[in-house]
Amino acid sequence: FGMLVFVLRDLFALLAAAIFFIGGFSSIGYAIKLFMAAHRIKRAGSSPDGVYRENVNIRVDEFGDM
Repeated sequence: FGMLVFVLRDLFALLAAAIFFIGGFSSIGYAIKLFMAAHRIKRAGSSPDGVYRENVNIRVDEFGDM
């Protein structure tokens, strides 16, 4: 019974390490995606006013009383 506890303890430690390892790679993947998206937005933001906008409509109230 003692050997079974020892083996399961190592198994659970291995599973916990694998979960943290996968979580680390997942966060690295998201960081790379965000970095690439920010770089793409910065590169595409060469509009005359220097701001990147996609599908943005600015409406001005005709009456001006809010």
